[in-house]
Amino acid sequence: MDESESILNITSSIADLMMSLNQEEAAILAATITDMFNRKLCGQMPITTIERIDSGLWEKCYNILDPIDANLNSLTLGWQAYRLVQIPELNEIRNMVESAELVASLPFALKKKMSPVIEETGIYEGSLLEKIAEIISEATEHVQIVNPYWSKYGVEPILRRLDCFKSDKIRFDILTQKNLTSTDKTTLRALYSHLRNLGTEVTVSYLDCDDGYGNDSLMHAKTVVVDRKKAYIGSANLTGNGMSLSVELGIIIEGLWPERLSRWVEALKTHLIEMELIV
Repeated sequence: MDESESILNITSSIADLMMSLNQEEAAILAATITDMFNRKLCGQMPITTIERIDSGLWEKCYNILDPIDANLNSLTLGWQAYRLVQIPELNEIRNMVESAELVASLPFALKKKMSPVIEETGIYEGSLLEKIAEIISEATEHVQIVNPYWSKYGVEPILRRLDCFKSDKIRFDILTQKNLTSTDKTTLRALYSHLRNLGTEVTVSYLDCDDGYGNDSLMHAKTVVVDRKKAYIGSANLTGNGMSLSVELGIIIEGLWPERLSRWVEALKTHLIEMELIV
């Protein structure tokens, strides 16, 4: 983790501690943090107590901040945290994406060649199928899957993790395309049957519209949203080719955007046609 990323994480931790303070108390804490790093720069001893700030809270702050070097970034850390908590607009931006992880899938022939940049950037390189299955296995209420193409290999990791569900009352909404191949249909039936056998409520819907000139519109999006809290958005289909033979990229996000994406998927579903799967 580089210094800027470390400062960002620490700022977020201090902002969380400030949530319990009123505006004036938060300002006192921010000023004290700046003073702490000023004292470090001057080689002076830090203060151990702050008037009007709970000693336990200050101890938590101090333990977080003490290992940090004093520099221009750390000098502004306290006030950065203050702005996140006390200025609603900035706080909303902060909450839009609480965390984000870039993920990628590479053909075997490229993995070794790309290993230096993978290590340098920290972008996850492995099975996107396993990442998606891991996200789905965390669900407690609702899973939304938007995906146009399907294969047994693509949904196998999901099927293996279904028994790990923390709740037996999870609702699955699957959105796909109209013109499915026999492989797509067979795979969807297997997934649908497995979920129903677990007592899970499942709907499968497909897009059926055109551009007015006879050209069918395509369901080309690929996303998974779990409990409106976490989402995967990427380029790969839930197929073998999309996960092991192709170069694919995706992002896993938490925060407000998954909630908005979930509402968008729900609205899209109302304009689709429910598919009858005979199993």
